[in-house]
Amino acid sequence: MSENRVLSAIYNRLPPSARPTARRWYHIVHPSGRPEPQIEIDFIESCITSQTAFESYAEAFESDYAREVLQTARVEMGVADEPSSGMGGIDDDAARRLYTFIRDEQPQTVVETGVCNGISTFHYLRALSDSKAGSLYSIDYPFYADEDRDEFRAQTC
Repeated sequence: MSENRVLSAIYNRLPPSARPTARRWYHIVHPSGRPEPQIEIDFIESCITSQTAFESYAEAFESDYAREVLQTARVEMGVADEPSSGMGGIDDDAARRLYTFIRDEQPQTVVETGVCNGISTFHYLRALSDSKAGSLYSIDYPFYADEDRDEFRAQTC
């Protein structure tokens, strides 16, 4: 079954009240090969209350604390010189969109599937904490930091 058919089947099983958020979230994680500036514009227009709100959340996302934590993790994992997605499937641009979306929506419950090295988890938890609301529930295959990342990705992706 193709990915689009699977996604359509999942979407059709969602309660009608959850569909607008799911539709907006799809555009965050599946930017369809558009250039990054256009992805950001489309994201702000379709997912965030206003440009001002986005800029405020994006500024909080760029905090020195977060950069320090992520850089420390990259050094510890031996990927300090790799692109931002070197520790998992999320790059800095997608992480910023994820963070601003959670800040703007302020959900009470977030369910994450696919934790891997915890980069997206870190951003979910930061956004929930900064919003002072919500809980995160994460599920993943067992993966340990000392396992070979390339072998793990080959087995699970």
